[in-house]
Amino acid sequence: MTVLFDLLATQPVAGYRFHGGADYTKQVLARAVGRGWDGFHAVYNPRLELDQSVAAQCRAAGVKMIEVASWAEIEGLLGAGGYSTFYSGLPYEYADVDSHGVRFVMTIHGLRNLELPVDFTQSRVADSWVGRTLAFLQATRKSERRVRRAQEQLAKLIFRNEAEIVTVSRHSRYSLKSFFPQLDLSRITVAHSPVVELAEQIPADTEQGDYYLLLGADRWVKNVLPACKVLDTLMAEGMLGTATAKVVGMVAPNPVSASLQNGSRFEFIDYVERDELAALIRGARCLLFPSQNEGFGYPPLHAMELETPVIAAATSSVPEVCAAAALYFDVGSMEELRNRVLQVQHDEELCAELVAAGRRRFQELKALEGPMLDALVERIFDGGDHGAR
Repeated sequence: MTVLFDLLATQPVAGYRFHGGADYTKQVLARAVGRGWDGFHAVYNPRLELDQSVAAQCRAAGVKMIEVASWAEIEGLLGAGGYSTFYSGLPYEYADVDSHGVRFVMTIHGLRNLELPVDFTQSRVADSWVGRTLAFLQATRKSERRVRRAQEQLAKLIFRNEAEIVTVSRHSRYSLKSFFPQLDLSRITVAHSPVVELAEQIPADTEQGDYYLLLGADRWVKNVLPACKVLDTLMAEGMLGTATAKVVGMVAPNPVSASLQNGSRFEFIDYVERDELAALIRGARCLLFPSQNEGFGYPPLHAMELETPVIAAATSSVPEVCAAAALYFDVGSMEELRNRVLQVQHDEELCAELVAAGRRRFQELKALEGPMLDALVERIFDGGDHGAR
């Protein structure tokens, strides 16, 4: 009996190459191989990109890599016997997959489909109160339908007898309890998302520039459009000096750039590799993280490691992760975001305090991360009579 490891979680999802579930699963795999677990099996989709470092780790550890093209094929593998445990770091698509009683260890990263099922952005940025009201009502109607559907699907996952639930934050743990009151909290453990350190990927003397950085522009949940409008207004009023903005995840022209008065001061950049991302973060005056919902939230931690101040929305898991190392604002208040940007723009002492607090918080979380990750690996690979070490 052995473990079946889900490598599909490391592959692109809905066209996105970079997502938290992939980073998390890669770290779990690396830790397992590093601790001597080998000879297990892993499934992946050959039609999707597979990180070559993942493939290399599997080959080095003698992992049997199995090509699958459908959920039915995975169901067939689980039903054929021979597996004591199935692990997925991104299990949401398995709601309708019969695991045939195989122990199913799953990492739930967040409950975005329940907590924030639709885009309410237009209800905040529409030009008139009529437009804002109509956008809000339309989003609310969609929200009710989508929440019911999402709740039904997630229930199929977490209430199967063989399910063992891991999540990445206390926020997500208690969000599960909130949406599913009958769920026993003792069935949910927390293992933080491991953070890949970026500092070694850029020159140590990389200097801070004079730009604000936003990430994930092509995903409405990241709330980039309202934040760009705040920066644009402050630029128009002469409140940001010569500061510019760099927006990652979308190239111009796009709906965001089309709405700006000072478009020449905004640089829109497609998704970048990890070393380029590190350089962008290190060079920024500030990372703006206005995301409406996060299961954990990697970008602020990267900024803390790279000594860049963080302004973040006080929502979902973000305050839990960032603690006192970020300047928070109400995600629904662009006036508050405007206030926080002005603080970072004009208060050098505050920025120095944020950088120092960020360094401390990053090290605190790194210290917690190791034991949590080890415990998760032991749970996956030593939870039954399987595997070799």
